Amino acid sequence: MRISVGMTILLVLAIGAIAEPSAFAQEEGSEEVEEQGAPRQFQIGDFLYRLGPGMPWGPFRFHPYAAQYFVYDDNIFLTDEISSDPSSEEVAEMSSETTLGLRIDSTFEDHFATVEYQTQIVAYLLEGTSGLVRQMGMAQFRLDFARPYFDLRHVYRDSDDPVVEQPDLDRFRRATNYTDFLAGLEFEKLGIEAGFHNRNYDFKETATEYLDHNEFWIHGRVFYQMSPKLAPYGQVDYGASTYGGEESTGSTPISLNDYSYIRLWLGAISHPAEKASIHGRIGVMLQSVDEDSGTNPDDEEFQGAVAALSVEYNLSPKTRLGVGFIRDVQFSGTSNYQLVDRFELRLDYRFTERVLTSGLGFFESSDPSATDAFQRFGLGVILDYRLKDWIHLGVQYQHRQRTAKEVGDYTNNRFLGNVTVFF
Repeated sequence: MRISVGMTILLVLAIGAIAEPSAFAQEEGSEEVEEQGAPRQFQIGDFLYRLGPGMPWGPFRFHPYAAQYFVYDDNIFLTDEISSDPSSEEVAEMSSETTLGLRIDSTFEDHFATVEYQTQIVAYLLEGTSGLVRQMGMAQFRLDFARPYFDLRHVYRDSDDPVVEQPDLDRFRRATNYTDFLAGLEFEKLGIEAGFHNRNYDFKETATEYLDHNEFWIHGRVFYQMSPKLAPYGQVDYGASTYGGEESTGSTPISLNDYSYIRLWLGAISHPAEKASIHGRIGVMLQSVDEDSGTNPDDEEFQGAVAALSVEYNLSPKTRLGVGFIRDVQFSGTSNYQLVDRFELRLDYRFTERVLTSGLGFFESSDPSATDAFQRFGLGVILDYRLKDWIHLGVQYQHRQRTAKEVGDYTNNRFLGNVTVFF
């Protein structure tokens, strides 16, 4: 089958727009992504489900879904178990997490429109911890005229998660807005694509308002269908991050420095065999920091290599192996950048048509010379049983551990059981 690089990248972006990447996210089955139109998936927690047939109404299909999770978490605030502060001791909680969602897809032959809303209500049952609500809204539109295509996507997420001790920003209370616009032109072997991307982060706690920032970047990509199994491409990104908040420590306000960057990429997507797929790219990033924009004394600028590799291989009709590596610059709340290497491993085994089990693991490490250096690893096991085509039962175990150079050590274990219904 001929590889369509533009379509492949668009589908990856569409899946990622539904929810922020999770080290434990796993899809049920391997045929859920269609070559045309929106990905036939939705995500609840850390699991991707394929959509059901839905309820037709005119040119649209309505897909309501719901899930009930029961969770035991031995450290909900992700604190250090050896902390000398009694108020920072580990707190174990059991919670009930109810998710309600609705997805609406168009049924047009070439173009498509998708809107989705999801709310999650969390009630803690043991220690009297205040409950919370998480919300997600997504809209995506694509116009496909055979050769030219246009894709617009916006995602809104709002979280009232409890404030945590460690500095992993994915657990801070915040509202985020993601916007992506892509336009491309595909010929027989040559393809051109341009895109605009914007990320806005609004942190809710007074102590973290200085992390409020807006990031945008534009990209241009040229790819060439060298053979039915190989499509190399080149890409250039230009972006900038602007901070709008500050934190007051005593009488001295603290704010982070604005910066801009350029990334240059060379990559390729390949299907070297029927059972294997590879997507790899390597590049260089050049960062320029505006030292006058904030009070952060850090004047370091990143200039170095970045890379990404994803390999999937079907070991047998029932077994699938996935390996991934990412070396990239991430947002840091204390310095101008944080260089992180991340490794991921996933093994899926389908016992029967109704029973799927997955083992997942990751390890990530930042530059050890940085003041906010850390190492983090996690592993998880998922067992999913398809009672009916529209009812799934599941159990999960997750373990995460973080060690830091200065602050932010924690160990966390979670046990989850769920019932999911979708149409």
